[in-house]
Amino acid sequence: MADDANLPYLETIFDALPPVDEIDLRVLGLDPLLAYYLRLVCARVAEVFFERLNRFSFISEDDPEALAGCELALLFLICTPRGIPIDIVAWSPQSGRIGTLDGVAWALGQEWLLRPNLDPDPVPMVYETVPQWLEARGRGLVIFDWDAAAFEVAGVPRLAVADLDFGKQLQQRLTLQPPQIVISASLVKGG
Repeated sequence: MADDANLPYLETIFDALPPVDEIDLRVLGLDPLLAYYLRLVCARVAEVFFERLNRFSFISEDDPEALAGCELALLFLICTPRGIPIDIVAWSPQSGRIGTLDGVAWALGQEWLLRPNLDPDPVPMVYETVPQWLEARGRGLVIFDWDAAAFEVAGVPRLAVADLDFGKQLQQRLTLQPPQIVISASLVKGG
């Protein structure tokens, strides 16, 4: 979990980013009707560089090499159920890449698993794509770090999906595998 020193840092960065407008939606190739949903989830837009392991960094305009590999992305502030920022997630609709700034977040909407349930449907919905999640007004989640998600949802009794095939994939990817147990040769008697 992010420490308290990161909180002003994340809010300051996110608040300085421009909100999404219709021009951004056209450049990103998204349906202008998504603008409404993007406003509901307070999305921002920026050029970012996607790195390995679901991470991204912001682009410095002073670095022409970085500009060549950057992508225009939508950004989302990820918070705890109490509203404390813990990370920023970037998603590029053009490439489908997704990443986090600090490596803390594992899903868009992950706070839905922990927030006091005021929703009439107590089973969290898992969406396969970010546009599906946006159309649901950011209610539910989109998993992008499957290893972390397997630990985070281990105690969740039920998750909902809209598609049987995705449900099977979800169940398989979220199942924790036990470690292989070996006997140490140095501890075996007579060895």
